[in-house]
Order: sequence, then structure tokens, then C-alpha cells
Amino acid sequence: KERYQQTKDESIRPDDVTYGTVLHALAQAGMAQEAESILDSLEDDYNAFIDQSESDEQSLMSESVVESVVVPGLTIYNSVLNAWANSFQRNAAERSESLLNRMKVLHQTGRNSGVDPDMISLSTVMKCHSQSKSKEGTERAEELLNQAIAMYHQG
Repeated sequence: KERYQQTKDESIRPDDVTYGTVLHALAQAGMAQEAESILDSLEDDYNAFIDQSESDEQSLMSESVVESVVVPGLTIYNSVLNAWANSFQRNAAERSESLLNRMKVLHQTGRNSGVDPDMISLSTVMKCHSQSKSKEGTERAEELLNQAIAMYHQG
């Protein structure tokens, strides 16, 4: 991203595939804090874009500005959840649960409607809780399982 910002060379502009690939690699390595840091940066850029577009409603933004914004989608969020699951950090369950709740709020408020948690999201957070080896973690994993079953029955 930094190199693109320095050169403005469109051939090296990172897109959702670029970020998805990097986040997948970080998830496989269990590098959750690094993955979440990238997600935070994407969210900051996306939120700034949304705020600007709402305030500049009358004016049309240039096509290059619109194309340069990466919308953090469900796959990107699920990759970060997976990074927490693979990190085996003590706080992985809490951090993944926090991210899951953030996804729900973004979807419900319409701020990012494409990040409604799916079965992958729920099962990844369940994995984090099951690895916590605590009674509370087991109970929370069961609650999430019940949510997943309800989602399945709703279609």
C-alpha cells in the first residue's frame, strides 16, 4: 500500500484480492494482531471514504478515488477471525468475539452491509472459545452453535 501511495502506479495498487491473500497468510501463521491491524487500516480508509462521500453528496467523486477504496468484505473479516483461531493466544476468544460483534453492528447499521456473520464466522469464533479450555468458553461455543443452527433453519 505504501509503495502505491508513493508512486500512484496503478499496476501495484492493492485490491481486495491482495489484502485477502496477505490476510490468509497471516491467518495460517496465527499472526492475529498483524491481521487485525491491516483490517483496522482498511476500515479506517473505508470509513473515511464513506464519511467523505456522505458530506460531498452533491459532488461526484472521481472514479480513481472510488476504485482505490477497498471495501473490507466478509472474507477479509473471516480471515482475521481465522488468524485469532490459529494464534492460540489467551485472549483469542475475546478478540474474535469482539470482531464478530463489530461485524454484526456494521451489518445492522448498514455501515458495511456485506459483513453479516455467516456459518464460517460463527464456527471460527466457536473454535476460539473451544481452545480457551474454560467452562465459559465451552458455554459460549454452545450458544454460538445454537445461533448457527437457527441461521441454518432460517435459510
